[in-house]
Amino acid sequence: MLYTLAKQLFRDKCGGKMDDRLPYEKMRDVYKEHIARVTDHFRMEDNGSSYELQHRQFPLLAELPEAIEKGATTTINMMAPVRDVESPEEIIAMTGSFIRRRDFLRQQGYRPFERFEVYDDGVEYIYHVPTESSDDLTRILHNFGEFGGLELR
Repeated sequence: MLYTLAKQLFRDKCGGKMDDRLPYEKMRDVYKEHIARVTDHFRMEDNGSSYELQHRQFPLLAELPEAIEKGATTTINMMAPVRDVESPEEIIAMTGSFIRRRDFLRQQGYRPFERFEVYDDGVEYIYHVPTESSDDLTRILHNFGEFGGLELR
């Protein structure tokens, strides 16, 4: 039922066409309503020029496409920062959670879209996930929001 509501929201807001370009403010509102119906694991950061989602529990940032259309992608940065940690055990716990999330995403078929990066302050996986329909967006929100209900902390 949640998927049906989310799909209907997109059809209603976009006039039945998923590939129509909407002004930033209107598309932001469509995204906010869709996200609110699908998951409570993200909050939208409104910077006035892009559609960024911050995960409420994990260091994960998602940038949604300007429009849901053929060729559109969502960029997701899933991080394991090592600054501001107080012990090696914290690093191990954080890295273990990071690996379990990565493994879940691979089981969901995201491996072809991932790239691993190492920085001075931690590591991250960057995903460029096709987002050509509201179903794609809903799947992304569920998988990157809930991680299949894994016990991650």
